[in-house]
Amino acid sequence: MRYLQRFLGHLLLGAAVLGSSCAMAQDFPSASRTITLVVPFSAGGTPDIVGRLVGNALRDRMGVPVIVDNKPGAGGNIGARYVASKPADGYTLLVVPMGTLSVNQWLYKSVPYSPEKDFTPVNNLVGVPNVLVVGQNSKVRSVKDLIAASKSQPQGLSYGSSGLGTSIHLCMELMKAQSGANLLHVPYKGSAEAVTDLLGGRLDVVCSNIPPVLPMVRDGRLQAIATTGKTRNPLMPNLPTVAEAGLPGFEAQAWIGIVGPAGLPADVQQKLSAALSQVLSDPKIAQQLTDLGLVVMNQGPKEFTQYIADESVRWKKVITAAGLLHHE
Repeated sequence: MRYLQRFLGHLLLGAAVLGSSCAMAQDFPSASRTITLVVPFSAGGTPDIVGRLVGNALRDRMGVPVIVDNKPGAGGNIGARYVASKPADGYTLLVVPMGTLSVNQWLYKSVPYSPEKDFTPVNNLVGVPNVLVVGQNSKVRSVKDLIAASKSQPQGLSYGSSGLGTSIHLCMELMKAQSGANLLHVPYKGSAEAVTDLLGGRLDVVCSNIPPVLPMVRDGRLQAIATTGKTRNPLMPNLPTVAEAGLPGFEAQAWIGIVGPAGLPADVQQKLSAALSQVLSDPKIAQQLTDLGLVVMNQGPKEFTQYIADESVRWKKVITAAGLLHHE
């Protein structure tokens, strides 16, 4: 009898929780609530640019306030941990770069979240090709110049990144592994700080996402020497890829998506994914992203989940080859 009472009690509790979850999903999004897009890097970098552009369009699409909250540090771990700890109600989402879900678990001995268990994939927004840039007064004009210059100096050349395990970091580590270049890593909280020091002559090179540095390349403040995708970037058609410039098979492209905390109700996940898909399918938004040198991906939850897993396998191999497995 007591067992039956306990069983019925658990059953009623479960029904109450399920009913609450269903009601929440039906009410989502509420006009009285704000959707917060957490960017785990500082303002001015590509995740921030994409988050703000997509966030503004999402606000118009869903009819609720959408804000961006930058929480930089620890290669994206601080912002990721914050979102993982929030209620799974759809109102706190993570603008997630590649490193946060497919890289950090291989670089760090421990991370304050589980990439597989603590998040619900919503939509993979864009692919992010990189470009190698040097200062306007640098004598480096090509990938071969860069490698040769690094080997000619005992201290090598310095390169900045937006943190350990970001695509900007792994791009250069991949180059080191394939070319034997002598390159010193200088991590920052975000790519904007690294580019500032490159402009000031305090760094030798940055493998930057294209959007933040494109205006500086166009006005001559920085020199671009190669892009890192499989093919040439439409915004820089005369610039060779690293593979063309002397490192066959080289490719380093990041991506940026949106995830929620684990346990996000399926209806809320689908509503968010559908709204984001509509945003990315808007020709005006798609053109704005393309003009930034980005590749619209627009992967829904199922495809995005598989993509994260495949990228995790890929970058584990790169990190292991670079001698960085559980380095920190």
